[in-house]
Amino acid sequence: RGETAARRLFADCQAEETSYYQQYGDFPIMHVIAIRHDLLEEEPGLALAIMEIFDDALRISRDYYEDPNWSRLAWGRHDFERERTRFSKDPWTNGFLHNRANLERFIRYSHDQAMIETPYMPETLFANETLNT
Repeated sequence: RGETAARRLFADCQAEETSYYQQYGDFPIMHVIAIRHDLLEEEPGLALAIMEIFDDALRISRDYYEDPNWSRLAWGRHDFERERTRFSKDPWTNGFLHNRANLERFIRYSHDQAMIETPYMPETLFANETLNT
């Protein structure tokens, strides 16, 4: 409702994010999908199928940006091109192997901040069939 003034933590967010990316090689994880174990037992291919759906969605969204007229933002295409040159790879990669170091860091941060008692291997969070993605 606007009663509390909010502001960004960093005055130059892009500079901070670029620095973080250069230091670690990725952006912090933003979203995760959880699947109940009983569903995985009933449908053994479910986890991999969901990974494939998200890979397809990522590919489709990337294809939109290939069209310079797609965005309603006046400089949307310029921002897209600048991001491509600023980062050595796509900062939003799917799959376990691409995100393993990111997951390890997330677990370490969670332990450091007392959100979890004991650190664990990232593999324990994923269905076995997704570990090679």
